[in-house]
Amino acid sequence: MLTQQQFSRLLDIGNAACHAGAVFEARHIFDGLLVFKPESKQALIGKAFSHIVVDDFAEAEGLLKDQVLAKDPGDAEAT
Repeated sequence: MLTQQQFSRLLDIGNAACHAGAVFEARHIFDGLLVFKPESKQALIGKAFSHIVVDDFAEAEGLLKDQVLAKDPGDAEAT
């Protein structure tokens, strides 16, 4: 079981990995977090970001529209 602090740190590590070009590793982190907490908006946005950094915009848009914005259309980070 992860604490909220551990979950947040893993989100930060996943985002840092994307910035460093370790997209494959970042996706594994985000996927693991989504197994633990499937409704995590932050993990879904992180996974979408991992697609954006490699110009896979269609996949990122699908994740954001179908899984984040469908539940919260006004989410500023997802839009």
